[in-house]
Amino acid sequence: MKLTIPLYQEKYRNEGQDVFFVRPLFFDHVEASRPELRRATDSVRNAVRKVVQTMGQEMRHDALCWATQCPEISEHHIKVRIQLRRRTVETSYLFCTWTQNGVRLAFTPRLPGLMFEVGRGEDLAARAEQVLTAHYRKLERDQETVDPNTDGIRGSGWISYLDLNVSVESVHVAPRKADRAEIGSFENMRGADELHKVGRLLNSLYPDDLGRAVRRSELVTGIVRLLSHPDRRPLLLLGRSGVGKTALVHEVVRRRMDKNDEQSNERRQMWLISPQRLISGMSYVGQWENRVHAILSECRRRSHVLYFDDFIGLFRAGISASSKISAAQVLKPHIEKREVRLLVEMTPDQFRVLQELDRGFADLFHIIPVDEPDEEENLRILIHSQRELEARHKCRFQYDVLPTSMDLMQRYQREVAYPGKVAGFLQQLAVKSRNGTVTRLGVLNEFESRSGLRVTFLDETRRLSRDEILNALQQRIVGQGAAVNALADVVSVAKARLNDPDRPLGTFLFLGPTGVGKTESAKALAEYLYGDASKLLRFDMNELTDESSVARLVGTISEPEGLLTSAVRRQPFSTILLDEIEKAHPAAFDVLLQVLGEGRLTDALGRTADFTNCVIIMTSNLGVREAQGGLGVGGHESRGDEAYMQAARRFFRPEFFNRIDRIVPFTRLERNEIQQIAQHLLQEVFAREGLARRFCVLQVDALAMERVVDKGYHPTLGARAIKREIERQLTRPLSSRLSELNPQVPTIVHLLARGEDVAVRLIPLEPVERAGNSVVAESAPDIDALVARIDPLLNAAEEVLESLQPGGAIQVDAVTPDLRRYFALREQVQYLDNAVERLLDWRDREAERSSAPVEASASLVSENRPRRSQLSEALPVPDDAWLTMRSPNQLQAFLTEHAEDPGEDELKGRMRRLSASASSLALMTRRVSIPDEQALLVLRSVNGQHSLALRGIADSFAAMLRYRFDLSTELFAFGKQGAAAVVVSGYLAHEFCQALGGIHLWCSHKGLLPIQAISMPLQHGADPAEAASELDQRRRDWAESVARGNGSVEEDPVPHGKVLQVHYSGGPVLDVRTGMLSRERPSLALMASWLLAAFDLPEVSV
Repeated sequence: MKLTIPLYQEKYRNEGQDVFFVRPLFFDHVEASRPELRRATDSVRNAVRKVVQTMGQEMRHDALCWATQCPEISEHHIKVRIQLRRRTVETSYLFCTWTQNGVRLAFTPRLPGLMFEVGRGEDLAARAEQVLTAHYRKLERDQETVDPNTDGIRGSGWISYLDLNVSVESVHVAPRKADRAEIGSFENMRGADELHKVGRLLNSLYPDDLGRAVRRSELVTGIVRLLSHPDRRPLLLLGRSGVGKTALVHEVVRRRMDKNDEQSNERRQMWLISPQRLISGMSYVGQWENRVHAILSECRRRSHVLYFDDFIGLFRAGISASSKISAAQVLKPHIEKREVRLLVEMTPDQFRVLQELDRGFADLFHIIPVDEPDEEENLRILIHSQRELEARHKCRFQYDVLPTSMDLMQRYQREVAYPGKVAGFLQQLAVKSRNGTVTRLGVLNEFESRSGLRVTFLDETRRLSRDEILNALQQRIVGQGAAVNALADVVSVAKARLNDPDRPLGTFLFLGPTGVGKTESAKALAEYLYGDASKLLRFDMNELTDESSVARLVGTISEPEGLLTSAVRRQPFSTILLDEIEKAHPAAFDVLLQVLGEGRLTDALGRTADFTNCVIIMTSNLGVREAQGGLGVGGHESRGDEAYMQAARRFFRPEFFNRIDRIVPFTRLERNEIQQIAQHLLQEVFAREGLARRFCVLQVDALAMERVVDKGYHPTLGARAIKREIERQLTRPLSSRLSELNPQVPTIVHLLARGEDVAVRLIPLEPVERAGNSVVAESAPDIDALVARIDPLLNAAEEVLESLQPGGAIQVDAVTPDLRRYFALREQVQYLDNAVERLLDWRDREAERSSAPVEASASLVSENRPRRSQLSEALPVPDDAWLTMRSPNQLQAFLTEHAEDPGEDELKGRMRRLSASASSLALMTRRVSIPDEQALLVLRSVNGQHSLALRGIADSFAAMLRYRFDLSTELFAFGKQGAAAVVVSGYLAHEFCQALGGIHLWCSHKGLLPIQAISMPLQHGADPAEAASELDQRRRDWAESVARGNGSVEEDPVPHGKVLQVHYSGGPVLDVRTGMLSRERPSLALMASWLLAAFDLPEVSV
């Protein structure tokens, strides 16, 4: 049945993008909104087809006739004025009018249920205004707010038409009601309905969603001719994956649809059938066979073409414990009789599987080879595809995108043929870069996200030195130099493109005792080369001890998902770990021979897994006993390595042994190496969800680490023993203690030696008290109250100045520290006195301006806008902000939400700056008799890591003290990892450094890192290194006292202090004392005002 469906189509802008809205005029609840008109129309077309088919099965077709009507419709764009109870709205609508049975009807497509009659000679605009006003006033009675604009035209709207072919039975056949259930008796299935349930009509994709077979016109013509031949011989497109078989099928459908005659639309349709969907929902014996026969009958009657892209799946579909009949066996007799047309696509490997399964079925096909185009033809096809993608997705490809994509696909996706592998990649880039530009770097980044290979590795223009690779691997692999060098070699060779392209990137056999790092080395390589430790595919070969279990690697026809082949198809870029290879059945080595030699393996369904981008690592204990006999007294390491080599030669067949690139011996771990491993294991423990979610940070005392290593070091068991000891000494005691703490508060977990065991000390972080005189949070600060507190301070400072005033002339070369303090105090008094006057003058001007009459609406708008102070670079935040904003993502979300927040108003900004100046003067007045000081400010991370963060915070503190307080600062590095120091000299140096003492949290994507700031006086001429060493010695003495059982765990001589600030990796800083957050990296003036908030400031009345 051919239908013409009238559509309402609308184009409007939403969030800067074009959006198309489509709905049929007479169908309820069918509509679509898409960024492209074609996609929206296609969505409506598919929905209408399903609705018509459903309605066509009903007893009466009244509703179907109404929905599918297509009268002669006139469209009118009318601006309607709607008078609501409290306001008047003027909105544009599109109205459709038509005549039915002599009556003129009208409605707007956005309100399809509101249809009304227009009398003869009656004005449509007036009638529409009357109907819509009544409609919205009725809605006002039921709803709080009503907005007619949402139902009007949001952009431009028009009426269009959709031609649709739907198969609907002319005569309704009522379902037969059985008095009792009978096994094997089913309702009569309708082939057209079953086709829609299990298949996909490719004709419905015409024209825009059908792929194009570029420069394949001759081949397409041949396929079209064969599909129209009365012989009905099944056709088989044979070619490698990606060569363009599916594109050919789509082009064939396009050719047939281009004829646009009734026969090609209602008959000779192309249906893509999934073997598994053929049997879905069929739970009784014989039920799915009934479905298949109904489908075949419908295809024979209408000359449809059944198209399979997974034909081998038919040999599994239908087989169950109660039946051995497959869908292929049901289909075969019909194909032999040439009753239906069949089109199949296969790869050569899949065709070989078909020949093994049923040679007679394979011989029925007329094979059409689809060869890979040559290099010149490929380039033309891809250029054409690139231009089509640019037009469709409104993007632009830079000139070097195509060569880079071809190079990457040629190197890393060898099992897929041209042009499909590049065309699919370009399409993915175009979709992600819609309305943008695709660059070469974008290509590399996209391939990195797909494969895990870093851009540094992929980009041949970038340098990746072997030393860089060695350093990265040595961070994870401890004490195994041979393994590190072997893995670094495979990365270097692959980077230089000197590896054999037809074999895996590397094949290694790791030999050594248990617990020495063989598996950890494989994990390290997966994480470094492929970007994620999850790219390690581990197979325990001791599970493949018989021949039947070996078949699980590649699968069988009944269970085709092979463990090895399916894993590599899902992750073709991975490290494959074959653990305990010597315990596998000999048949497993026959399977692996093809992998190691050719870099490919085919499963039971003919699907090929590509191993050329994998590194294969086999582990074994072969030769351990002989190697141990070669070491020790009178032995040497070379004899141990030779023992491993000889053991491997004896065990493996020569053809297998010769395919191994390198045999890597692993030696036993020394005590110092076990200590390094213990550090890594402790970090892994704290990365677990329970501790990471609580933001726990580890601090390990040196004596505690020695206790753990003493208990866990075992020459034979290696790292496994130390891992068990960490679980016993740390994880179990910690689990009982953490339940007592607030999980939202970051906690330092401090490990100390106590006796022969390890004590766990938990230090929940606490915020510093809010500054009591902060004016930021005050709703209505009082200027007079602030000035009243400053006047006595100025008077006291004047008296101090009189007592310090020098007598006589002052020589320039005779300025003493006392004179410098005198001039600094006098300058601060003058500055503060002038600042008070400026604040009072500003208040008077504001009062006059606010009392003046408003002359224009523009002035009124300007006055109502919030006024920003000069230091509105900071935003006020809640008291618990240091807990709720402890990640860069949470910070960014807050800054985005408050992007338009002006921060402080001008009054608060002026009063805050005046308060800071007053506090500075108060401090100078109280300490004027104190000579110049020298202080040491030590910064150290609690876990001894992240030197860059320490240096950045130290630099910012030094700059603030130097430029805002005229102090001498010198950054000092005393060689201790995870620590930095600043030597501060000058007036009030010790007071300012003490105000900075406490915890400063460094916040990055890796988590929170507490950094402890410790201030201590430093005598003039004293060595800062010795002072810092004395600080460390105090803590060591305390730790030794606790270890002997004399000291208390809680009596830390250098307490951590309270949280002062949170420093974010992007630059912003949250000051806990003042409750202020800088939008970006804070200015030195803002940092100085935060520092002065630590001292007694004049109170501000509210």
